Amino acid sequence: MTILDDETLQMYVEESLDHLADIESDLLAIEQAGSEADEELVNKVFRAAHSIKGGAGFLGLQAINQLAHKLENVLGLFRSHELVPNPDVINLLLQGFDRLRELLQDTEAGRDADVSELTVALEGLTTANLPEERKPTVSERVQVVLEGRGPVFTVSRFEVDEALKGGKNLYVFEYDLIHDVHRLGRSPLTVLQELDDGGVILDSKVEPSVAGDLFADELPRSIPFLVLYATIIGTDIVSGVFDLPEERIHVLGEAHFRDAPPEPVTPEPPRTEQVVARPAAEAPKPAPEPPKPSPQKPAPAKPKPASSGGGDRAAHAATPLETSIRVHVSLLENLMTLAGELVLSRNQLLQAVNTGAGSVERIA
Repeated sequence: MTILDDETLQMYVEESLDHLADIESDLLAIEQAGSEADEELVNKVFRAAHSIKGGAGFLGLQAINQLAHKLENVLGLFRSHELVPNPDVINLLLQGFDRLRELLQDTEAGRDADVSELTVALEGLTTANLPEERKPTVSERVQVVLEGRGPVFTVSRFEVDEALKGGKNLYVFEYDLIHDVHRLGRSPLTVLQELDDGGVILDSKVEPSVAGDLFADELPRSIPFLVLYATIIGTDIVSGVFDLPEERIHVLGEAHFRDAPPEPVTPEPPRTEQVVARPAAEAPKPAPEPPKPSPQKPAPAKPKPASSGGGDRAAHAATPLETSIRVHVSLLENLMTLAGELVLSRNQLLQAVNTGAGSVERIA
């Protein structure tokens, strides 16, 4: 389930397309300048990819997130002067940004479209321009694990190493989507933009499953909105700077990382070759018999109309089930309030049943 509404999605799309408005001319200017490319221009293009990646992660637009992430990695090499812009590299970046624009104009495709051809090429470019000892970090995946919570993010070791450059600290910020965002008249995208001004967002996600269910004795009244964040702001003042309680700021160290399990590989279906049977040799044809008068054929019976039930069932069976829905935060908050009241009523009924029928009548 994705926690957003159409207005939030539209805001993200419009801002992202604004970021892409001058991308082509900016990249061509970077190509022309080569190793003397203007750092501010490189930073502008980098921030465009970074901003698109951050919002896509929250909104569940996985294809956009993955492609923007790989573009960001290559542009990061421009910033660190580990890769000099050249026509081949710029051409690949232009293809990547063109594909991003297409996906942003069709956000349903932006969730699960196949962008593997571009992401593999961009990842290979990143790996090829790193020192030998750092090459494995691009494909090495690590999980961010919080105590009592298990893994909450999976990122590349390269991304973590890049984020920690310059003496940055790595955190997981745990916002409450209802109290810290919605009730203050903010949006998650606004929160991400504010964080972007003071550091680097590696990933973000909403955890609606933590909100509980009707079978819990107490229903939590919050929806965690987690942000994996790197900033130079120290651990002693980070709570005050970002106005978050200390217990909802998780300071990460090496103990919070572990190797991610390998991603499952979907086996290709076995190829089957169609076998065409050779026609048997024709037997000698008998001598033709003299034609007989054919009896009059009865009128063909009208075909019975096919039962609609079976066809409908087949059509439903062939239709893929929707795997995600969009829910506005205010609606979710109301549903949680009603669910909380149901939990309280259930507990009162259970107590009344245990103490006697008179209590049940009073509750009724």
